[in-house]
Amino acid sequence: MHEPTEGYYWELLAKYLNHEITEDEKTELSAWVERSAANKDLFYRSTHLWHLTGSVKTDFQPDVDGAWQKFRGKAQMTPQPQPVMSKPAAGTATGRVIPMYLWRVAAAVLVLVGAAWLATSYLDRAAAPVVLTAGNAKKVFLLPDSSRVTLKQFSSLAYAPDLQGAERKVTLQGEGFFEVKRNPQKPFVVLTANARTQVLGTSFTVREDKQSGTTEVQVVTGKVAFTAVGKGRTGKRVVLTPGFKAVAGKTDSLVKSRIEDPNFRAWQTGRLEFDNTRLEQVVASLEDYFGVNIKIQNRKLLDCRFTGSFEQPQLKDVLEVLAVSMQVRYNYEQQHYTFSGRGCQ
Repeated sequence: MHEPTEGYYWELLAKYLNHEITEDEKTELSAWVERSAANKDLFYRSTHLWHLTGSVKTDFQPDVDGAWQKFRGKAQMTPQPQPVMSKPAAGTATGRVIPMYLWRVAAAVLVLVGAAWLATSYLDRAAAPVVLTAGNAKKVFLLPDSSRVTLKQFSSLAYAPDLQGAERKVTLQGEGFFEVKRNPQKPFVVLTANARTQVLGTSFTVREDKQSGTTEVQVVTGKVAFTAVGKGRTGKRVVLTPGFKAVAGKTDSLVKSRIEDPNFRAWQTGRLEFDNTRLEQVVASLEDYFGVNIKIQNRKLLDCRFTGSFEQPQLKDVLEVLAVSMQVRYNYEQQHYTFSGRGCQ
């Protein structure tokens, strides 16, 4: 089996940025990123820049070949022979046809990364942003100001060296739980594509969902100022206290409400807790924690209630407990789980 070419991994990166990547492809891309420090640096520079600049319009058509060659030169990459595209002879196998939009996304990535590489080549290397990544498992980091951040898998955080500047500013992609060291003279700011979260010293989660175009903040301790930012937004702002959350929508919306899900930090704590909880909420928590899809065959099951807790749970163990205690059956088919049963009175 031949090793995939560089172009293959750029295609995976394009799919990742455009939310078209499969779980198997995500695993491949993650393995490639972890293979070398150079791969990791290139990947997180590109995703960080993509995150800061936003998605590319579908009619954006940069000079793909020129951008790629310039980028390779700056990155000191070994040239690879380029295949000559010709009409295949009758009866011969043909290569995969890559959708045009993926080439456009990849081209935009190359232009962005190439520009970043060119800019940093004229600057002190110490000025390059620090990028932290969780890879395929959550990871805890201690920041220069002694704040702690737990990044959910496949999430990343970027910031200036030593958190330089008037604010301790970080840029998040994905989801993170922050425990911020108090410093009234230097606020701590978390930026996402459409929101700004500012604190002095507190603990909270920030989750950016690129598919829905939303950012959600949930406060555990302290006080948080949450502002919707970006093109077309009017800068709506709310102040959140413990037990409250807010969601900045894709449009100019900002909604504040109480935190109803007791397991919103389960990915970080490794603990699932249910107290007379409706099965509908139990299912939502399991889907979020394990990254699975669960369907309910009989809607009457949603009113069933469950009480119990799990430390470092395994999905099969949780399902077995639910099956016994709530008299439900489950099976796995076509990449999702199905719950069935008579329901509760």
